[in-house]
This record gives sequence, C-alpha cells and structure tokens, in this order.
Amino acid sequence: MIRRSVDGVYYLLLGVWCGGLVMLAVGAGITFRTVRSYDPVLGAEPYNDPALADQAANILAGGVVGNVLGGLAVVEIICAVGLLACVVLQWSVWGLRWRVMNLVRLGLLVVAAGLLAAHLWVIAPAIDTHRSRMYDPALTAGQRAEARAAFEPYHEASEKTAGGMLLLLAGACVISPFVLGSEPTPRGGETESPDG
Repeated sequence: MIRRSVDGVYYLLLGVWCGGLVMLAVGAGITFRTVRSYDPVLGAEPYNDPALADQAANILAGGVVGNVLGGLAVVEIICAVGLLACVVLQWSVWGLRWRVMNLVRLGLLVVAAGLLAAHLWVIAPAIDTHRSRMYDPALTAGQRAEARAAFEPYHEASEKTAGGMLLLLAGACVISPFVLGSEPTPRGGETESPDG
C-alpha cells in the first residue's frame, strides 16, 4: 500500500511538471498574441514614458509571462525535490528490478533538475537584468538596443532549457511504467505482498 502511494505521488509530480511546461509553451505565445491584439497603453511608471509607447504590448505580455514563470518555478522546485525523493524511496526501500532502466530514469530526472537549477540561478536573473534595461526610459535608444541584444541569447537559452526539461521528463514518463510495473525485490529478500 505504501509503495503504491509513493508511485502515485511520483506520477502526480511528473505529470504536474510536464503539464506546467506544456502550458507555459502554449500560454506564452497566446499571451503575446492576445496582448498585441489589444494594443494596450500603459499607465504605470516608468513604462508610461513616451519613449516606450511602441513597446507597450511587449512590456505587458513579457511582464505577465515573467510572473507566470516565477510561479511555475516554485511548482517545478517542489516537483523536482519530490520526484527525486520518490525515486530514492522506490529504489532503496523496494529494490526495483530493471536497474539499468532505473539508472536511465534517475539520470533523466537529475539532468532535468540540473536544467531547472541553471534556469533559476543563471538564465532567469540575466533575463530580468537585461529586460529591465530594455525598458528603462532613462537610457538612450542605443543603450536599450544593446540591452535587447544581450537579452536575446538568454531568452533563447530559457526556451531551450524549458524544451529540454520537457523532453527529459517525457522520457521519464515513458520509462517509468516499465520500471514501476515490474515486481519489486524488497530489501531483506522478502516477497512483497500485493497490498504492501
């Protein structure tokens, strides 16, 4: 029963993380298209500066997507920590078979967690820094253009990181039923009962 509960939590966390990344990809594009279609005028300082009038839609959509990313990051951290804890329990307590596939599954999850860490501590701070400079009316148009040029590689890295995490997690989704569906070999050599 405990093993099934741990497996259930594992699949729940894996599904939430994958689903969050899919919705981010879908939602970001829709947000930018929708906001641009409304041609907004911003009233909040410093974004209401006339020098930024032609960037109002991008500023608003980028702010929305940025806040969504911040919320998603919390969910991703919870999922990553919970998944790794579940894998440790599944393997160390119940001694699952298919050790090579288990190693592959663990590797996929660890690399996904590593990409998440790289995004949170390297890519996202750089994006925030350059984005704030891109839309700083106190800077000249040339300085804002330089900030945009510096922003673009980090934005691309963010997209690739999210796509990479999604592929790794999808791989873990495909492998997991084979690993978790096999009969476990409990520690101590005892046979696990159907309810255990």
